[in-house]
Amino acid sequence: MTIRRWEVAIFIQNSGTQSPEVLPWCHLLENVMPATTSLKLPDALKASIAKVAAFEGKTAHALMVDTLQAAMDDALVRQQFYADGEASYQDTLRTNAVFGGADVKVYVMARAAGGKPQRPQALPLDAAQANDPGA
Repeated sequence: MTIRRWEVAIFIQNSGTQSPEVLPWCHLLENVMPATTSLKLPDALKASIAKVAAFEGKTAHALMVDTLQAAMDDALVRQQFYADGEASYQDTLRTNAVFGGADVKVYVMARAAGGKPQRPQALPLDAAQANDPGA
């Protein structure tokens, strides 16, 4: 029997003989994951989860935990992206400086070609053309 790195062999007593049962590692984390959450899932979704879990060699529970963790990781990255964008926008309003797109393109292309071009000049922000997402 091959044990994948995310699994651990647990031997259980079965009719007087020891037979191995492979369980996902998350079953060992009882003290780490004390909260229980109940989800009511449509039958079609339950069937899809069971099918994908079987294909990946996981239990339905392990697949759902992994999927929820991945979704939360993505949401946190997206939140940071929005926060960084807002900080950049506020910095632009504070400094009143922007760069022309054509000037930046020339600079970046020259740097990519191995050159050491002079940085583009900052231009004052034209408040009449500013796009304020908070307005």
